[in-house]
Amino acid sequence: MNFLILEYVSYAGFTTASRACCGNGGQFAGIIPCGPTSSMCRDRYKHVFWDPYHPSEAANLILAKQLLDGDKRYISPVNLRQLRDL
Repeated sequence: MNFLILEYVSYAGFTTASRACCGNGGQFAGIIPCGPTSSMCRDRYKHVFWDPYHPSEAANLILAKQLLDGDKRYISPVNLRQLRDL
């Protein structure tokens, strides 16, 4: 997940990795988790985090791709597809 937080601009058009899409309060809009009275971002696909704790759907798709097919920078000693073929 660190690669996505640090290099978010390189992936899928993210505009922030430091502000939750859904939540309230604080510098990162996430002191109070997402709930009925929370504010929500307009374009959830531009946020790495959905709320203070959970990656967004767009981020989860990237993370899943790295687990399946990523190189040793992301998953080691082998990715899940390679593990299947052992």
